[in-house]
Amino acid sequence: MLPYLEIAPLHIAEGFVVQPFGAATVLGICAAAIYCAVRARQRGILVAHALNAMWWTAASGFVSAHVAAVVFYQPERLAEHGLSAFLDTSTGFSSIGGFAGGAVGLWLWVWYHREAALLFADLIVESLVVFQFFGRLGCSLVHDHPGARTDFPLAVAFPEGARHDLGLYEFAITLLVLLPLILVLDRRRVAAGLTAAAVFVVYAPVRFGLDFLRVPYADGGDVRYFGLTAAQYACPLLLLAGVWIWRAVTQGLGKRSLTAGGDTDA
Repeated sequence: MLPYLEIAPLHIAEGFVVQPFGAATVLGICAAAIYCAVRARQRGILVAHALNAMWWTAASGFVSAHVAAVVFYQPERLAEHGLSAFLDTSTGFSSIGGFAGGAVGLWLWVWYHREAALLFADLIVESLVVFQFFGRLGCSLVHDHPGARTDFPLAVAFPEGARHDLGLYEFAITLLVLLPLILVLDRRRVAAGLTAAAVFVVYAPVRFGLDFLRVPYADGGDVRYFGLTAAQYACPLLLLAGVWIWRAVTQGLGKRSLTAGGDTDA
């Protein structure tokens, strides 16, 4: 069993306190922006253009993540406070909701600027993985995603008893699976769109399974809809999107190869 480690806030000056999660989030934003700029330069994309796409995606994702958290995970607050419930950002964010809103925001940006959708999809998804590394590190430091009680060897010894720590699990998955995945695919210089597709295909089933470890609704956990969380309904859509992109790209490459081969033979 893993110990329940806590990092105290850093008091820099009177009235100025640095919280662990906030620090991790800021580091994540900076790291994602740096990664986005470096990869854009390597791929011949104007850095300012790439960062503009990233900020547009992040802004739309931030809004949709908060809206989804209120609507699907805290409907009682919406019923009690009405639209004002959306003004309180302390109610939290839904990562899956953020993915959905960010995807819409990126699509609108690409459509408006007439850019290559798959090229920018790879760039933004890779930057998101870098951000998630720091974001989930912050979650694991403050233990804000406690799961169901368990005697699993990798459970965390919460004060009230051993539980799954879902923030820690997602941090480990990002570190051990998603980061190596994007780095390997980038090194192999795969076709545009395949990196985003691979991340979707890998992450969707993992997230679907992890949500079964959340605190049961009967014990005060997240709202369930016919036994599943809102994120679990979104995961199959994310998986299908990844499969569709992968097939579209690989089949397109195959057709181009056949065409090139025919031209050569002629």
